[in-house]
Amino acid sequence: ILCIPVETGLCSNKMLTRHRPWIAEVAREWDKDDGTLGHDEPQHFIFEDMSWQLIEDDAELFQQSFGALPPELRVFAVMKTEALFGREMSWYCLQNAFKRCVSKGLLDKSMTDAYKDQILKIVYESLKETGELGEDVEALRKSKVADTMEKLVQSPREVMLGLLDLELFRVSSI
Repeated sequence: ILCIPVETGLCSNKMLTRHRPWIAEVAREWDKDDGTLGHDEPQHFIFEDMSWQLIEDDAELFQQSFGALPPELRVFAVMKTEALFGREMSWYCLQNAFKRCVSKGLLDKSMTDAYKDQILKIVYESLKETGELGEDVEALRKSKVADTMEKLVQSPREVMLGLLDLELFRVSSI
């Protein structure tokens, strides 16, 4: 699922009478053996009158609205949707968001790897400072870091700030 606002210039007068509508693309996705995402043909829905309505044969409205967003807002939309529009997302959800961003051409794998490496370093240093790593063998240390990463929760905004720190995006004027 990916949910975004309809581009204002694409809204009919009927659409704008009350509020700016939202449009969603829904498609089943799965991990392929090669690590990429496979997906079914998407369906599109528009949120009007407090309910989602199927839009027949109108993928173009979604694609134009998505394309009108600046690149960093496209990535944020993927993360916010993956977080179920909440304030936080688990490390697992973030990895799913990154896979979707890579599959949509919004980020490349080197960008997501750079972010993952940055967070791994932060987690490792934090565990080291608190003495939680101890003098264990390297395999146990990696296990402790992996366990901590599984419990990690971040907000989509924190992730975007991290991507900005890595200079993977510019600050948008929007």
